[in-house]
Amino acid sequence: AFFSAALWKLSRNGIYFSDQMMNILKEQHLAYIFQNPDSVFTSFYTFLFNHPSLCQSLLWMAVIAEFTFITGFFTSRFDKYLLIIFLSFIVFNYFVMGINSHEFAVFGLCLIPFDKIRKEMT
Repeated sequence: AFFSAALWKLSRNGIYFSDQMMNILKEQHLAYIFQNPDSVFTSFYTFLFNHPSLCQSLLWMAVIAEFTFITGFFTSRFDKYLLIIFLSFIVFNYFVMGINSHEFAVFGLCLIPFDKIRKEMT
């Protein structure tokens, strides 16, 4: 799913527009900002709006993180790193984008090397 999301972003060319992420953030958070002007999140979002290159960097980092999941098709050697990227993506997705996707964390179980854990226990 993450790899296909990266392909989607690349094929739609959205990541190449310098204000793409900033516009997405504005669309998602303007109502929140107006309703909660003194919130910590409002300060954070305002900071991001004032630094469009940082916003775009966050988008590129997300696409690169999503793209790394292609390694899961070929080897399980990097599963522990993919799990860290996966869980970090969910956390940052909540704080930066305001998207609550914690229910996807269950898919992280696919990245836990249960066979290695079982061998160590015996």
